Amino acid sequence: MLRGVLRNDSLFFAGLREYRARHACGNATTQEFLSDMSDVAGYDVSPYLHTYLYRTNRPVYDVSFGSAWRDGAWQTVARIRQSQINPDTTFCTRLDLRFKNAADSVCVRVENGEWRERYYLPLSFLPVQLTVDPDDWVLKQVFAEDLPLTVLTSSLPDGRAGDAYADTLTAIGGNGDSLRWNLFSGEVPGLELSEEGVIAGRPLTDGDFALTVRVENEIGEADTLGLTLHIRRALAAPCCLTARWLEDQEVMALRWSAVAEADSYCVFRARRFDMLDMERFAVTADTVAFDSIASGSTNPDSLVARFYQVVAVNDEAP
Repeated sequence: MLRGVLRNDSLFFAGLREYRARHACGNATTQEFLSDMSDVAGYDVSPYLHTYLYRTNRPVYDVSFGSAWRDGAWQTVARIRQSQINPDTTFCTRLDLRFKNAADSVCVRVENGEWRERYYLPLSFLPVQLTVDPDDWVLKQVFAEDLPLTVLTSSLPDGRAGDAYADTLTAIGGNGDSLRWNLFSGEVPGLELSEEGVIAGRPLTDGDFALTVRVENEIGEADTLGLTLHIRRALAAPCCLTARWLEDQEVMALRWSAVAEADSYCVFRARRFDMLDMERFAVTADTVAFDSIASGSTNPDSLVARFYQVVAVNDEAP
């Protein structure tokens, strides 16, 4: 068991040598042995062995998993329930989870110590099989079960105060067909969660917002998950935007004032007769841009007259 916790034979045998050196030709307690091994390992190893040493029985793991395509990649969730009755406490272990399909295999190590835990894993393939502790480091029992209704969205993309925001929550598992979402607790001023699972709106203020989302199907199965949405502070709008026609080059030279925290600027334009149809034509880290337009565009009656807008952004913006 302890060797499996460390997963490092150099540390494990170094710990045994240290234990022998400290207590040779004398007596030592179990706690002293764990203390010596912890000193060598660099962290306290006793939580991983306490229940095994001082209680009876072994952990019983009820395991389920599922995957779905989200945001351009496979997202996998594994759920583990400790269901032992005797003892009426949990075991703290390190478990290897091996996911496989016909062509790919990957092993992920997780910490498990609660009655119910879930693990979100961005695997590069769609797994069809999960093996818990494939090398049998842990004394245990394992049973497979169907994945219950589970929120698959494990994180939310950042937003920025004043900017449009939208993200769709995802859930898998369970036996129902239709899903209904609601916000169980928390709020972000300016955003709403629809029953279809879409968080949308324009956040009114910056900060970190703790949310608990709940999903339920038509047969009453439900799941809740806590998420944090980070809303960044709105960047100030560039001011003093000027446009000057350079006749010899047949370009419009645009200049504006710099904005603190901005990494770059998106420059938009619209024809005079369609101001609402803004198109981005330049992204620059400088405070100047040039628009190549036909000669005569400075004529108020010309169809190529422009309206311009500059938006400050930074690399952390969603």
